[in-house]
Amino acid sequence: MMEDLEPMKKRGFWCCNVKDIHFNQVTVADHEGPAIYVENAIDIEINHCFSKTASQELYVLRNVR
Repeated sequence: MMEDLEPMKKRGFWCCNVKDIHFNQVTVADHEGPAIYVENAIDIEINHCFSKTASQELYVLRNVR
């Protein structure tokens, strides 16, 4: 989706200023940085999600309520 934008290349899911997002049984592969990055969000659920890139974090949550 954003592969032509160098700073976003291979970044996984990036969500900012969102609410009511549910990640359920999601697998992310071949990413740099966390598979799921969420910032400034309300009501986020992450269930049974996996990263095929073992050396990277699965998710980062910043300012999430």
